[in-house]
Amino acid sequence: MTASQVRSVSEDIALQIGSSFQGRDKKSNTVYSTSVLLLYDNDASKGDFYLEFVNNGEVLNKKTQKSYPSSFGVQGSVNQKDGNTQMNRIQVQSEADDIIKTGAHEIGHTGGLEDPDRGNKGKDKNGLELSKDNLMNQGNNKGEHISIEQLKHIEKTIDEDNID
Repeated sequence: MTASQVRSVSEDIALQIGSSFQGRDKKSNTVYSTSVLLLYDNDASKGDFYLEFVNNGEVLNKKTQKSYPSSFGVQGSVNQKDGNTQMNRIQVQSEADDIIKTGAHEIGHTGGLEDPDRGNKGKDKNGLELSKDNLMNQGNNKGEHISIEQLKHIEKTIDEDNID
């Protein structure tokens, strides 16, 4: 990707994140919104989400803690899911079918969101409900939505990471 393409795709991912990661909890009247500040440098600091566009990504083996090349068909990856917002290196395949949603989906993982639980239809691996139009669904998903419960989960995860 050229520098111009990186900027353009990054701006589109930021817009997708702002659109998807927002809503109002009707019970508590809490409003959730997300703002994205894009910095085009190599210096990641506490609280940053480091996003790379790659041709051949890596996947972290959680047991061995070693990286290996991602398999064909993997659109994006996060080296340390589970809400580790201070250490995450997010990779998005530069040739991903829907690079914008893939980038936003991978950012969701850094906030502790999970993919669908294949053994528990309609829920993610955290036990949170996933509608068909949810951004965290995989595959040919056209979803862009993040639920209020997922936004609460992100808030809790980031609070636990002590990010101001």
